[in-house]
Amino acid sequence: DNTRNSFVDLEESWAVGAYAMLSQDCQTHMLAIDYDVSIRRLSDCKQILSIDGKQDSLRQAIMTPDGNRLIYCCDGPIKVWNISENYEENCLEIYSAHRIALSKNGKRLAASSSNGIFVWNMETRREEAKFPALKNRANCLIFTSDDACVVVSEEKGEIKAFDIEENKEISSFRAVSPSIMIHRPTTGQILIGEKKGAIGVWNLLSGRKDFSLQGPSKAVVSLDISSDGSRL
Repeated sequence: DNTRNSFVDLEESWAVGAYAMLSQDCQTHMLAIDYDVSIRRLSDCKQILSIDGKQDSLRQAIMTPDGNRLIYCCDGPIKVWNISENYEENCLEIYSAHRIALSKNGKRLAASSSNGIFVWNMETRREEAKFPALKNRANCLIFTSDDACVVVSEEKGEIKAFDIEENKEISSFRAVSPSIMIHRPTTGQILIGEKKGAIGVWNLLSGRKDFSLQGPSKAVVSLDISSDGSRL
């Protein structure tokens, strides 16, 4: 916080797997630390919720756009936690998911596991689509900016895109050690960060690389793009 120049010193900071995200209203700071999930309020850094996940190894956690629900995947089923009322709201019967993603409007949840790639409607709690699993464990899963397609990658380079409404694969291609992906809304391209530092710009429909950008010398671990798609 630049106005108060304050920081939170976490005793659990030894847990290398910690990461953080903000709710849309920026009022809540979510920290996932090792096997536990902790919700902290930004105004005073007070912990307002803690979920003990030691029974099921935590793999990924995401927050709905309104900041009211936490969705996380582990060794068991995908769980939906109501943050405001502090209770487990639902379990989605997708077991041992490797990656999950939430659509921009929060109405769809995608999950990748060894049994397939699933798309669920979060309002009806029903499966909308299912696609074949990749040969290896998924390391990145995203929705396109219009929420119409899901794109999934695995570390060895295989990338597939699926149309949810048509329930079919629309493209399949390979990149060099993909580590992170993001969809460029104005052109429909997929930007792929690679472990060797380059950023590939791919045509999602044709599965062909349009051009490459030279990024840092080490692996690209995070990408973001401006709303008009002009700046990375």
